[in-house]
Amino acid sequence: MKNHVWLHASDVQTWTTLALILVTLFIMWGLPKIKRFGIGHIIPASLAAIVVGTAIEWGIFRTVLLDQGGGTRTVGETAMLEAGLPGFHFPVLPEGANWGSIWMYAISLTLVGGVETVMTHEGRWTGGSEGGRTCLKTDRCMRGACC
Repeated sequence: MKNHVWLHASDVQTWTTLALILVTLFIMWGLPKIKRFGIGHIIPASLAAIVVGTAIEWGIFRTVLLDQGGGTRTVGETAMLEAGLPGFHFPVLPEGANWGSIWMYAISLTLVGGVETVMTHEGRWTGGSEGGRTCLKTDRCMRGACC
């Protein structure tokens, strides 16, 4: 296994990785805004970003720029992966941990998640100043079931 270090700013691999990130971010941001032919609503932006990013990586970076050090690292190039499932074991818990503080954070995060779930549900099904139940951008609404 090779010992990898952080990429330097002068490396071609750094700039190709950043370019690929910017392209995928632009697709994620811009594709839903395209109104012509409804393409922004037909193809999910995340799927388009994955397909275009993969095509750029394997079609351009890995074929054209590989001699110059281009292309991003794959997982197999970065670290060895062991095959199979991990074995079962009980976690080793620290003896001197402040369990009261840990439980306080766990309960707080649970309550925040529960409140956000309720708020999302209410925001999705109630809308407008009349307070009536309307569905917003759901498949039932697109079929005309509640709009």
